[in-house]
Amino acid sequence: MAIPGNAAGSYAYGVPSKEGSTVAPRPYGGQRGSRFILSKRIKAMTDFILKTLDGGTRSLPAKMISALRADMTGPLLLPGDEGYDTARCVWNAMIDNRPALIACCDDANDVAAVVNFARQTDALISIKGGGHNIAGNAVTEGGLMIDLSAMNNVDVNPATHRVQVGPGATLAALDAATMPYGLAVPVGINSTTGIAGLTLGGGFGWLTRAHGLTIDSLIAADVITADGARLCYSGREPRPLLGDPRWRWQLWCYHPFRIPGKGCPVQPALRSTLPAARTGTGALALQRELMEGGSEELTTWMVVRNAPPMPFLPEESHGTGIALMAFCCAGEPEEGEALIAPLRAIKNPLALLAGIQPLSSSSRSLIRS
Repeated sequence: MAIPGNAAGSYAYGVPSKEGSTVAPRPYGGQRGSRFILSKRIKAMTDFILKTLDGGTRSLPAKMISALRADMTGPLLLPGDEGYDTARCVWNAMIDNRPALIACCDDANDVAAVVNFARQTDALISIKGGGHNIAGNAVTEGGLMIDLSAMNNVDVNPATHRVQVGPGATLAALDAATMPYGLAVPVGINSTTGIAGLTLGGGFGWLTRAHGLTIDSLIAADVITADGARLCYSGREPRPLLGDPRWRWQLWCYHPFRIPGKGCPVQPALRSTLPAARTGTGALALQRELMEGGSEELTTWMVVRNAPPMPFLPEESHGTGIALMAFCCAGEPEEGEALIAPLRAIKNPLALLAGIQPLSSSSRSLIRS
């Protein structure tokens, strides 16, 4: 895609307004506020190689990279820059891709500037929110990585049961903000998961049977579309947005959620580990019995695996096949005890750990282990 320029070599692009319209283009090379910092490495560059959407590469003049950096409040990182290796790290440590550029966005204006740059240069992009995706899709090889991890604000309004969450926030950050008020959003079971990716994928966890998917609690979205416009949707509008072919590519910059009911100040987090010899169809049948005949406030999760060297398991069981069933009751503790009575009736389990725990990131990690 051709990029308009002037005689002085400046490049122009459209800058979206908060209302969603696009204002007149301003030249690349202009500065936002007083921030106009050019690294010595960029000044010395004659061109810059960036992977494009068609699988090829494109040579860009160094002034374009310098201008994008100047227009962002967050850092624009190149290989070798301080912070580059940290920014490209994700949860799966096996991922070792090296983006040509990492745009670390501080706000929605940064995101819009980077999106416009990417569109006008046909850059191959990847987007990092929480960085939990096991395939490492957040980190492109040779392209432009849009890093939203610094946009991790979580603002709770306990009076209205509303929480606004940035796209870089993790479930741990969300829990840390809502739990002091005795409130919870239905999210996943792993505290390192990013809220943005979880929500766009639906979001299933311990509270889902009682309170729905994570996306069911989403009430609004502040998005940057592929054409660089900033749009704010509320009410029921985000759902048609997802199916609108005009907006198949978009970045969600802020996510207000509704916190269901009265929240979940204290929940019984219930876990049991059963010996492999007593599992098989019997353990699966027990799980189905609990789910079909029990309250929707009860959620179970089963894993068949080799026993890890956990302190609550007998040493002789380590490395042998077991079935682990985790339980969570999103209701009153007394009701939870009645629901897990069949679990407590099991004879001679390898371990039985069941008790009242706060529904927090730490308990999610414990249940998951």
